[in-house]
Amino acid sequence: METGQHPRYNIPIRIADKSSQDPVLKEINFNKDILLVFRWTGSGQDRIAATSTNIDETVQVVFGYSRKLTRDLRRHLKVSAVARNAK
Repeated sequence: METGQHPRYNIPIRIADKSSQDPVLKEINFNKDILLVFRWTGSGQDRIAATSTNIDETVQVVFGYSRKLTRDLRRHLKVSAVARNAK
C-alpha cells in the first residue's frame, strides 16, 4: 500500500494505488471536508444512505443502515465526503 503526504493539505494518504488516489484528491478539499468510510460484510442488498438537514447555520448528516435478509454474504464499501463542520 502506498503512503505519502498530500502536497497541498499535508495529510497522510493511504490509498492502494496512484490511479485511485488522483480522482479522490481532485474532488475532495481536505481543509473543508472529511471522508467517512463504512466497510462491512452482509447481505448483497444491504445499504447505507445519508440524509442531511440544515439547522440554523449547521448541517446535520445522519447515516442510516438498511439490513436485508438475502443469504448472499458480500463485502461492502461506502465512502462519503462530509463537511468538517457537519454534526
